[in-house]
Amino acid sequence: MQPYYLKYHSEYKVFQNIVNTIKSIRLSKIEESYLRHFVYHRHSSAYDIEPNKKMQDEKGHVKLNTNKYRRAKIIVRKLHKSKLIKPDKEKEKNLHKKKFYSLTDIGLFYIIRLTTFLSIDIQVMIKKYPNFKIFKDLLYPVINLGTLRSAKIPIEILNEISWHIQKYCSEIENFISYTSNKNDWNGTYWNWNTEKLRKYLIDKYKYKWLKNAETKENYNQTSLIFFNKNKSNEHKDISFEKDKNFGYLKIGTKKKRQKIIIPKIETFLIKFHFSKEEMIGRSFSNYYTIRGSEFVFSLLSAFTSYTLNISVLFSKDENFIKSLETAKEDFDKFYLSIKNPYQYSLEALIAKDIRELADKRSKDDK
Repeated sequence: MQPYYLKYHSEYKVFQNIVNTIKSIRLSKIEESYLRHFVYHRHSSAYDIEPNKKMQDEKGHVKLNTNKYRRAKIIVRKLHKSKLIKPDKEKEKNLHKKKFYSLTDIGLFYIIRLTTFLSIDIQVMIKKYPNFKIFKDLLYPVINLGTLRSAKIPIEILNEISWHIQKYCSEIENFISYTSNKNDWNGTYWNWNTEKLRKYLIDKYKYKWLKNAETKENYNQTSLIFFNKNKSNEHKDISFEKDKNFGYLKIGTKKKRQKIIIPKIETFLIKFHFSKEEMIGRSFSNYYTIRGSEFVFSLLSAFTSYTLNISVLFSKDENFIKSLETAKEDFDKFYLSIKNPYQYSLEALIAKDIRELADKRSKDDK
């Protein structure tokens, strides 16, 4: 079992419970408005929610509007039963025996899914519910809580954060829906047994240069290339199809290439298996990992100006500075590869490394 993948499987199970719970909930518009009330008013009771709950009787005395209060109690009871809100223990003791409630993680996730979420003050939500799992795992690693609570943070940044959080929740929900409909969890994978294959080629075909050759694979691991950094013409390409028990050794030039069959290719492959839990965790780690550069780029695009107050605010945030540095490195690489592809593209940089290594070895030999 891979602890890393199992850790993310545990995270997945948390959100699977949230999403599955939400699927069974149906709220009316007024019930949703009651739920949004708890964003701004944590520790609220049914008595606190309903507007115009007081009225005057025939003698002009103020009294409770029992019809509206009764409706509020029914709605709050439904929200509690649906696990969208929970009782506040610290508010249980009071003179009027009111029951106070706050949002749960399920309730917060439900609100983020709503089309009205982007009109909600995200800063208020963060202040009222700083321990919400989405905030702790996906937001604070980029911007710390102190910065997010600051009155100096621009509204454009907060709007971008709202959109970013909603996007994350949507991706998580879509992934959970995908896994619930997926029946085939075949977690069998292959890795090349590089050293065993290297020895076979040296013994069989006398390719002695392979002893110090380097290797690289294609994206789906069906092809392995041995290559000599010092001599570009020295390379061997091994390919196989995963549903067949043989592979090909490709030799010769591109125009005149031969294929030599390598029988029993599986003897040169290392087979390993992931459990269903590891497979889900492996995939979920791609969804539930903060993509710092992407997030920072979106925030920077939201800046309308770089005033002293804003710059000072973010300069004190170590998390943001680290994310900003990573984003800058990624942007510089991307910029240079487009500005001068023949010098800074990935292929050009690899070729440069090869030349430098060849020059170094040449000097050492002298």
